[in-house]
Parts: sequence; C-alpha cells; structure tokens
Amino acid sequence: MSEPDDPTRIVRRPIAWVLPAPAYGAVTFHEVWTNSGVLCLECRQCAKRTALTKADLPQSRLGNVRYVLHASFKCSACGADKPRLYEATMDEAKMFLAGDPLRRQIGR
Repeated sequence: MSEPDDPTRIVRRPIAWVLPAPAYGAVTFHEVWTNSGVLCLECRQCAKRTALTKADLPQSRLGNVRYVLHASFKCSACGADKPRLYEATMDEAKMFLAGDPLRRQIGR
C-alpha cells in the first residue's frame, strides 16, 4: 500500500553505504604501492622484523583499496598473527631491519 503524499515530508536521498574505516592514519595497499613501495612488519611476540616489497606482497598493487590493517599476516618464526605494521621507503626499510625504530606505525 502506498502512503498518501505528505506536503510536509522532506524527501532525502538514501544514505550511501561506506566501508568501515580503521584507526586514524591507516593506509590502503594502493597507497603502499604508490607512496613507498615497502611494508615493514614487526612481530609483537618475538620481535622478528620483515620488509615486504612490491614483489613479495601481491596485494600491494594499483587500485587495491583494501586497508592494510584488514589483511592477515603471520610470523614465520613464532606463528603470531598480529604484527606491527609500518609504511616505509627503501632506505627506511634497510634501517628498520638493522634495528632502528620507525615512527609511522599504521593504525593502532
């Protein structure tokens, strides 16, 4: 049944559905591809550090708007699945692997 026309009713467009955005500063795989090209990971349990480049990370490609925080990573040493994520340049990744901390942590 249709409702009678109400002259006082304001017609509005429907609310657009938006993907939930993670914490402030989170980046997408597209941004990793275009800006830095390297995704650095540090295991929270065993502190093993890894730097994934475009060749090592197939999700990092042009047009992939998936957030890096929504992807699942697993430590090859201890099997933990919640690493710290950093976006870095190639020079920063070399320093990161040598033991220097990075300041730009992604998300949390």
